[in-house]
Amino acid sequence: MKISITNHTGSRNRGCEALVRSTIAGIKENLPENSSEIEFFLHSNDPKYDGTVFDSINTVFSYALKTPNHLPYGIVNKLIYKFLRFVEVLFRILFSWLPFRIDHFTVLNQSDLIIATGGDIFTSDYGNLRKHMAPIIASNTPAYICSHTIGPFEPNDEKYFCENLENVIGISVREQESYDYLSNLNLDVDLVLAADVAFNLKPTRLISWWNNNFEENDSVVALSISEGIIRYSNLDRNTYLKTWIDLIEFLIEKKKKVLLIPHVMESNPNNNDLVIINEIIQRCSPKTNESIRIASETHTACELKGIIGSCESLIGTRTHATIASLSQGIPTVSIAYSRKAYGIMCDIFGDDIGGALTIKAQEMTAENLIKAYELSVSNPPDTKVISKIKLLSKKNFKMLEGVINEKILLKNSH
Repeated sequence: MKISITNHTGSRNRGCEALVRSTIAGIKENLPENSSEIEFFLHSNDPKYDGTVFDSINTVFSYALKTPNHLPYGIVNKLIYKFLRFVEVLFRILFSWLPFRIDHFTVLNQSDLIIATGGDIFTSDYGNLRKHMAPIIASNTPAYICSHTIGPFEPNDEKYFCENLENVIGISVREQESYDYLSNLNLDVDLVLAADVAFNLKPTRLISWWNNNFEENDSVVALSISEGIIRYSNLDRNTYLKTWIDLIEFLIEKKKKVLLIPHVMESNPNNNDLVIINEIIQRCSPKTNESIRIASETHTACELKGIIGSCESLIGTRTHATIASLSQGIPTVSIAYSRKAYGIMCDIFGDDIGGALTIKAQEMTAENLIKAYELSVSNPPDTKVISKIKLLSKKNFKMLEGVINEKILLKNSH
């Protein structure tokens, strides 16, 4: 059986890596008897790099996601995707000697199931909903939209989304707000309230790395600082930098060690957290820098989760950095540039505490972050709530059991 995992921008974004790893692991854990018969195809914007990150899965260049947003007419887009499938076949015939393949739409058509990952791509927030819908509507292959925050939609995007779900066999969302939003759209699709698949991502403990960077009695506060949020939220760069530097100086005055986490390191410098982290280091005094450490850019999503799990708390702009801390019971502050942060935090802490622990990006000040940090330390995630969230996370795969088993049974019968 062939499963295509789509809408993956690339594993230089460790949150995207966490989604893919958790999805594959969740399928294998829920279908232990048949998992060996599944062949995974990861449709990625960065297939060469992803080929070095993931073992024993096929990578496909998802060039459709590299294009500008697609036309607002689903039927026209579908014809274009069919034409591109024809071009792919012709390309392989004429250029078979090339060391790479162009077969994005061909593989989608040949797959038995499409699983759309991506977290919060089905929204109007980024102005590119229609191109993210391309893998779902490009063929007649059954598709499952897995573990998403969905919406809000502008009217034209909502119409496009609702009218192009004929191949979708189910949607799972990762927080209550998305579930309520989609329920009100009265979609003719099975809808499941789950939790983010990465709540069950297994951490890798790097004991030697930790011991080389921190003393036994160090209290370490992790900061996941996003470069991309400046552009997403139209922030003033100097103000953003000063806010983090003031927070770091406060933490060091409180005898904390500070660990800076680059969770996204895309080749585009506008979305590479190392860019902003290096600027912060340059602006901090040498004395301040003595108490700062930076997580290596080579760490995987599992390794970063293991490192975060050894920290006292985390203040994060990257959603999957906060999920890494929340899922391990670490006090967490979330900085929000979209509604996904509020939904996840409020599902865990309730509206009052969850809202207070979530800072809107445009309202970031050192004072607000310090207040939220102090509140988080006295309000860590409740272990019983996190256990329930992890069970909800497994619901992402319950819907797939029957579909995958049926496909494998049908294949074996032939």
